Amino acid sequence: IYDHKDLANVNIVMKRVLNKWVEDLIGYDYRILIIREDTPNAFAVAGGNIYLTTGIIKMFEDDSELEFVIAHEISHIERRHSLRQYKEAQRVKLISGMLTVIAGAGVAAAGGDISNVSDAMNAVDAISEFGTLLAMKGYSREMEQEADIYAQIYASKNGMDNIKLTYALDKLA
Repeated sequence: IYDHKDLANVNIVMKRVLNKWVEDLIGYDYRILIIREDTPNAFAVAGGNIYLTTGIIKMFEDDSELEFVIAHEISHIERRHSLRQYKEAQRVKLISGMLTVIAGAGVAAAGGDISNVSDAMNAVDAISEFGTLLAMKGYSREMEQEADIYAQIYASKNGMDNIKLTYALDKLA
């Protein structure tokens, strides 16, 4: 993360999006951070931090494409996708913990010795950890679609050129 030469302009674009947002804002202290990385990417985390890679900044031809992506990322924050994803991961973790105990109890009830119980519990725990990792590996498809919809509503209400939005989405795809 560093002071990129386009950071001032990116912040202007972000402030424009925030000033013209389609709903009342929750009140986060938004800020953009630029990561030195050639792969085009953008992501947002709870609390208002938006991360853009240098690759995504280079990829866009004008500010309207950047504006749409920033609107998408603000949607993730405003719709509290990080918190919702965290809660889902906690739910998966709770269920997997119960399954681990049930697996151990089942093996013990079937007459297995302590090493069999331990092996069964470790296997179920490993599978559940994998499930938790999958749950935390970025936003779900539904959350991505919700952020796309909010960004499109923002674009429509603010008279943005639909063809530019299509270009931005095509480049990201």
